Amino acid sequence: MIKWFFLTFIAALATVMVCASLGSDTGLVSKAFAIAAVSTFTAALIAMWLGAYVYRFKAAGYYIYGHAGVMLATGIGFIGIGMHGIVTGTCNHLVSSSGTGFLTRIASWFIENNCCFSLSVFLIAFGCFMLWPSVKLMWNLTVRSMCDGI
Repeated sequence: MIKWFFLTFIAALATVMVCASLGSDTGLVSKAFAIAAVSTFTAALIAMWLGAYVYRFKAAGYYIYGHAGVMLATGIGFIGIGMHGIVTGTCNHLVSSSGTGFLTRIASWFIENNCCFSLSVFLIAFGCFMLWPSVKLMWNLTVRSMCDGI
């Protein structure tokens, strides 16, 4: 019974995230990165669900693919946030209206010192750092499966 609740939760979460990423008034590049991150995250959650509740997929290691997909989605998201900062030339999208919070204080400092480009480049580099292990894992598994078929 609980497994169907989790699957329903994944579908509802995916719907809300897609609506939020499409509803924002950002540029095409930012929306593309948001949709890619949301889609990857949703696929990762489904892979984790299959790996947890379906024996055939558990044996195939889908749970590992799910975790790798979450890291991949995180990296894509950070790259998208950094690209949005470079395209718009400002870090205002990182500052919340409440004025508190770690990210808001860091972004405010970078805005005051006219270093938004540096923060955006750092976010892109951090995103690449986050997604590299997932890309490497999936690439090696793909190459290995292609070589097994020869």
